[in-house]
Amino acid sequence: MDQWRLESASFREAFDLIKQSWTGEAVDTPGELRTKVGQYEDLIRTVTDSGGYGNLVLADCLRRLSLGLLGRYVTAYPLEYPAVAEILEANRVRLLDCPAVGDMLTEELKVAQPSAGWHLSESQKELELIFIAGGSSLHEAGLGILVSWPGPSTLIAKRNVTGLLARMMATESIERMVLAGLLEFLKQGGTIADLGSFERIMAKEKSRFRFAPLGASDATIRAPYIAALLKAYQPWEGKAMPFSALVGQ
Repeated sequence: MDQWRLESASFREAFDLIKQSWTGEAVDTPGELRTKVGQYEDLIRTVTDSGGYGNLVLADCLRRLSLGLLGRYVTAYPLEYPAVAEILEANRVRLLDCPAVGDMLTEELKVAQPSAGWHLSESQKELELIFIAGGSSLHEAGLGILVSWPGPSTLIAKRNVTGLLARMMATESIERMVLAGLLEFLKQGGTIADLGSFERIMAKEKSRFRFAPLGASDATIRAPYIAALLKAYQPWEGKAMPFSALVGQ
């Protein structure tokens, strides 16, 4: 723990630099969106390649900013959904399944990696084993995409592997289920103004947007998840969106 107090100062400094670089201004063109999202994704690749608990805290922050740019853009320009989908489907680091997470679990929780590797984004069972090893459970963590997980400042101040993992799961559920589901809804002819048609339009498609860690009852995209996403972005139309609204403190 004393060693972490020394190490954490550098991660606090890096977190502050990320925060200072965030302008919160809306992106107005697909080209600008691609450039800005690409910058964050390049940083994510760099810090996950370096590995370690602190770098994964930073990676989660960066991914939330990346998703914030994409979500805000498609909310403002829903007809531009193909450009957002193209960026979202590009070669991106899948945080939950990246080698850095597996290495952290082995180092921090002494959990042996399965012979076939971890598949945390697809296996609730694997996650349950990890939470038990960390002294809790998925049930105790209250896993859900609308729950507020420990913020980055808290995670940097005190190592909390399961808290970080829960936060990363929430982040990835937004990417792989909610935002991806919204893009498919728009592709199928849905509109943001008529979410009441979501279940009808997505009846044959929604099973494609499952996120197993959420459990059987919440794993599939639903209209309330889309509504919550829109609620997060729409109030900031024409305004600078605060860093804390996407990342927390």
